[in-house]
Amino acid sequence: MCAAGFVFFAFRFISSKNLKAVELSTSIQEKINQQENLTKFKKVIQETNEKNALLKSYIVEQDRIDQLVTFLETKGDSVNVPIQIKNVDVSTTKQNTISLSFDGEGTFANVMNLVWIMENLPYSVNIDSLSISSDSSGKWKLNMKLDVTSNQIIQ
Repeated sequence: MCAAGFVFFAFRFISSKNLKAVELSTSIQEKINQQENLTKFKKVIQETNEKNALLKSYIVEQDRIDQLVTFLETKGDSVNVPIQIKNVDVSTTKQNTISLSFDGEGTFANVMNLVWIMENLPYSVNIDSLSISSDSSGKWKLNMKLDVTSNQIIQ
């Protein structure tokens, strides 16, 4: 009887320890799963931030229009078609839009190169109007109006 009591006690003790080990193992697995989910979540946040930064790079901030103008002038100079900005306007008819118009002058090839550059600016840009003409000296004149997406809603 004493031996049976000892076996019963040992069995209960071992069962209790096994149960605690299983609970501990389950708890550890839950913590591992939480850590894996946290790591995945952090990766998604980082990817989202990178995509958000890329998206923002396509939109001009209204308080940085001067940088956009300088950027456009630099692009014109880079292809030997210096441009003169005629007008910069925050559109009241087109929501979230900055309208820019400018003139330039150069060879036909350089003017066409500038048009290609303006079509492929790293911003959300629509060419509203484009006029190319030549004068008697063989110079080509460019008149262009761009609509650039802005980051602020105009009301």
